[in-house]
Amino acid sequence: MFIEAGSESSWTVTGTVTEDPVFTLHAPGGNGYNTITLPLSNTMTQAGELGQSIPHCTAVKRWNPSSQGFESIAFKIGDTWYGTAPLQPGRPYFVNVTADGIWPTGKTVLSYDDRLRQSDHK
Repeated sequence: MFIEAGSESSWTVTGTVTEDPVFTLHAPGGNGYNTITLPLSNTMTQAGELGQSIPHCTAVKRWNPSSQGFESIAFKIGDTWYGTAPLQPGRPYFVNVTADGIWPTGKTVLSYDDRLRQSDHK
């Protein structure tokens, strides 16, 4: 979800905290940007750490509302990550991947039908 605000604002969400999100990342043709957010259980502090944690990731960008454009905050050259920009919970990040994958790794993404079946049993 993206929200446009006329001035600096705060937004508070109340209710039950859900599980950490799981993202299906796509790389059509071997290259693609995907929007993600940090899990609530996040312990990473720098953009390079985020990029390194995502399979097949080569770059991390964030939206700069002042310039109304994307800014690169971490990138990979060879096997080395560069980028020490601080991460901010709740902020969207745009990650480039060179192959399809799941992040955080080790998670399972349920299909829409599977999610509906699970909600029927709660």
